[in-house]
Amino acid sequence: MGNKKSASFKDAVKFHGHSCPGLAVGYRVATIALRELSSGRADDEEFVAVVENGACGIDAIQIICGCTAGKGNLIIRDRGKNVYTFYNRKTGKGVRIYAEPYYKDDDDDKRFIELAKKDVLTDSERKEKSEIKERRIKRILTDPEEKYIKLGRPVGKMPGTARIFVSGRCDICGEKTAEPYLKKKDGKTVCPACSNELPGGEE
Repeated sequence: MGNKKSASFKDAVKFHGHSCPGLAVGYRVATIALRELSSGRADDEEFVAVVENGACGIDAIQIICGCTAGKGNLIIRDRGKNVYTFYNRKTGKGVRIYAEPYYKDDDDDKRFIELAKKDVLTDSERKEKSEIKERRIKRILTDPEEKYIKLGRPVGKMPGTARIFVSGRCDICGEKTAEPYLKKKDGKTVCPACSNELPGGEE
């Protein structure tokens, strides 16, 4: 960890599919996390992120930090907040990062919302909307981090590493399912999906 060349914002854009303010926030947060925890991009689970939203910035964290859902070192706890907590498993250190949406409620933002609500935009309005977005992205990437980033100590313990479960077979669909997700209902062993099909069942 730490020997590879750092990914850029352009890399994040390529991975995400487009450039947007949310991705820019994630990029700033990710680079700050690596700096604060003296870390490089994770090859495995040595660096972990706990994200409290489901926004675009998650993709920047994946490409910059190497934290992914598949590896188990990206944990999404969507609470609708721009809060990101990172841990370096090798050092045991962590940092909680809050990114204030400081560009909200300014004139640009109010105008952007007006344009976003329109079903059809003129060519000039589309250009204006794009220019507002680009100005916002530039601000997020270049403004001093002290303007909108707050660093703190993690709340709670460092998450455990990804677990591997034994699978059991659902008595209804016949498909194998990780054992912690199987339930006993009406004398049958059922997966969450089939549990819904039984009387009174709910996932």
